[in-house]
Amino acid sequence: AIQRLARKARTSVSWIFDDFNTARAASMARRKSAALVFISSNSGEEYIVVDGNVGDRKNLTAWHGGDALVKAVAAQNNNTIVVVNSVGPLIIEEWADHPNVTAIVWAGLQGNEAGNAIADVLYGKWNPSGKLPYTIAKKVEDYGAKLVLHNGPYQDVIRIPYEEGLEIDYRHFDAVSRHVVLIPHVSLTLIPQKKITPRYEFGFGLSYTKFEYSGLELRKVEQ
Repeated sequence: AIQRLARKARTSVSWIFDDFNTARAASMARRKSAALVFISSNSGEEYIVVDGNVGDRKNLTAWHGGDALVKAVAAQNNNTIVVVNSVGPLIIEEWADHPNVTAIVWAGLQGNEAGNAIADVLYGKWNPSGKLPYTIAKKVEDYGAKLVLHNGPYQDVIRIPYEEGLEIDYRHFDAVSRHVVLIPHVSLTLIPQKKITPRYEFGFGLSYTKFEYSGLELRKVEQ
């Protein structure tokens, strides 16, 4: 899909599929008008082990050395665009503020038309309007619900205490604690507890393509 649009724009595209050959990737990115770095994080199934994960992911990092790849390419190209295909949030603090990372396209889970959709967004043919369905934190510890690992026999029941109640995702980041204060005539006060600033909050989403309005009709509404 990217090649097809590149040909129409009379530009050339080169690529490398070796995730861990960061030296070659960095070399290829030099003096290019843009560098696209695709990173991913998937999950397994109970019947198959995917990258050491049986079932859900055990970490919130990019797979296959994705963070190192982004940093290596960004060190050589001042227009590095990162495309993320992930089943959920990732910790991207290693490179999110890198001055040469000019855009992050959070493409989520891929479908049949993922290639065409991503290419249309990258080339500005379509204005991205999707919003994050979860919060991307700055560190793993910022999340309220923690990972519970199961090391016993398969038939054992994993005990998971749901102590967070309704304070999940953005509710956790925005939550306050209620403390009883022993002051005359005051029995209860609200004190901010967490004050957690995420990297990108739930519902976040920006556009970067050009668009214009036409055929607008305006009329004054009397109050």
